[in-house]
Amino acid sequence: MIRSLLLVTCALAGQVFSAEWRVSTGAEFSAAAAAVKAGDTIVWAAGRYENVAMRLRGAGTEAAPITVRAEPVGGAIFTGASQLEVRGAWIVIEGLTFEGTTLDPILLRDAQHCRVTACTVRACAAEGARLHYLRIGGSRSTANRVDHCTFEDKRTDGVMLIVDGDDGVLATDTRIDHNVFRGIAKAVRNGMEAIRVGDSSFQRLEARTLVEENRFEACRGDAEVVSNKSRANTYRGNIFAGCDGGAIVLRHGDRCVVEGNRIDGESREKSGGIRVHGSGHRVTGNVIERTGAYAIALPAGNSVPKDTGHAPVRDAVIEGNRIANPAGPVFVLGEPHDSKKLQDTAPTGVIFRGNGVENLGDREQVKEFLKTAGGVRWE
Repeated sequence: MIRSLLLVTCALAGQVFSAEWRVSTGAEFSAAAAAVKAGDTIVWAAGRYENVAMRLRGAGTEAAPITVRAEPVGGAIFTGASQLEVRGAWIVIEGLTFEGTTLDPILLRDAQHCRVTACTVRACAAEGARLHYLRIGGSRSTANRVDHCTFEDKRTDGVMLIVDGDDGVLATDTRIDHNVFRGIAKAVRNGMEAIRVGDSSFQRLEARTLVEENRFEACRGDAEVVSNKSRANTYRGNIFAGCDGGAIVLRHGDRCVVEGNRIDGESREKSGGIRVHGSGHRVTGNVIERTGAYAIALPAGNSVPKDTGHAPVRDAVIEGNRIANPAGPVFVLGEPHDSKKLQDTAPTGVIFRGNGVENLGDREQVKEFLKTAGGVRWE
C-alpha cells in the first residue's frame, strides 16, 4: 500500500487536481507510477533501497510536469540491481542517488522535454559487462536536460553520460549543464569517456547537443574526455582539471563549436586540449594550460574514411585561444593517429587567427607531420 497520497486542488475554473505520492518500496513506486498524471509528484523517503526496478511512462506538460524526487535531495540511495527507466514527456527526476548499482542506473528512452537534476551516480559497475551511468536513447528523444548532477568514481568499462539513439535516429537538442564528472580510472583500452555525443554510426546526423558549464576532474579512463561523434554540437564554458587524453575531441561529425572552455592539464604527460577531425568546426576563445601531449591538434585524416576512420580536417577556424605554460607541443598538425590505417590527408582550409602562447620555454610551438603549408593559414 502507498504510504500516503495528498491531493491538492486548484480552485479555479476548470479545476486541476495534482497528487503527491509518498513511497518507500519498489511496489509502492510501481503503483504510483501506474497512476500519475500531469502535475503529480512521487516522493521517495530517505533511506537505502536495494534492487529497485523503477519504470515510469507518462506525459506531463510544461506547466505541470510529472516529478520524481527524493526527500531530502540525495536522501534516497539506490543500490544493487536498481535502475530507473523513463519514457514520456515533461518528466523531472530530482535528487536521487545511485551508488554501486550493477545495472545502468538511469535510462531516458523516447523521452521529450525530460529533466534529470541534482542526482548523483557513483561507483556503479557491472561484472564482465559495460555499464553507462546515464543514457539518453530511443528513436524519439528530444529536448532533454541533465543539470546539476554529480557523476563520479568510475572504474569499469562504460561511459558516464551518453547521448545516443536507436533505429538510426539520434537524440536531439539535449542540454547538459552545470554537472560534475569526477574520477574515471582506466580499466579498458577504449570506451570510458565522461561524455559521448553520438557514435560512429550517427556521425552524419545532427544532435544539436549543448554541453556547457560542466566541470571535469581527474577523468583518466580514455583518450577522449568528451567525445563528439555527431554534427552541430556546442561545447562551451566547461572546466577540465587534471584529466588524461584530449579534453574535448571532435572525433566524428562536422560543424561543431568549442568555445570559452578552460583546460588545465596539470602538466600530466598524457593530458591534451582540443583535438579536431572533420569539417567546418570553430574553436574559439579557449584557455589551455599545462598540457603534456598537445594544446590543439589537427591530425591527418583518411583520404577515404570509413565509419570508424578519421575524417580529414577541413575548413576549421582556430581563433582567439590562449595557451599558457605548455608541457609539450602547442599546435600539432597532420599527425597520423595510426600510420597503418592510411591517414594520408593533411588539414586543409584551416585558419589560425589571433591565438596567443605564453611561457613557451623550449617547447615546440608547431609540430608538423604531413606537409600542411598549403592547407593552413596563420593570421
